[in-house]
Amino acid sequence: MHSLSLKEISKIKLISLSKIFFRLVLLIHTNEILNPRGNYNCGGRYNPPKEFAALYLGESENVCKAERIGKTPDLFPSQIMGKIEVSLRKVLDLTDDTNLEKLGFKEKDLMYLEKEGGWNLTQQIARLAYQMGVEAILFSSSTGKGNNLVIFDKHIKKKSIKLISKKET
Repeated sequence: MHSLSLKEISKIKLISLSKIFFRLVLLIHTNEILNPRGNYNCGGRYNPPKEFAALYLGESENVCKAERIGKTPDLFPSQIMGKIEVSLRKVLDLTDDTNLEKLGFKEKDLMYLEKEGGWNLTQQIARLAYQMGVEAILFSSSTGKGNNLVIFDKHIKKKSIKLISKKET
């Protein structure tokens, strides 16, 4: 099992990121596309349960659709795809192999690892990044379809994250 420290994470040079991302939510949550609170209790890949919430975005509509749970999209109720403009200054880029090398990891180490507690490593990275004021983490989707961005709850501000449009899918 990997163990990290704040010192190791702080060796990574943070990047600025201004780009369009997407988020897919159920139709009943259409007014909550930018609300990160939905994953607070159960946590996620980059947010430990009940520690902080996070907004998960995909770099394309295809990434968002691929991230859907299950293999039968016909079983899903109507959903809304939000197009979101993101402008952040302190992003930890885990899609960069050089950064992963500095941490002693490969991309496969950041995927779900049953024998190592599932998301323990990625949640550990997120916890340390959150402590050092990182706004977001850019990482490879576990679907292999592209990249995702997770924005930590305390950094979701109207000036840095803006919903541009939404459409039913």
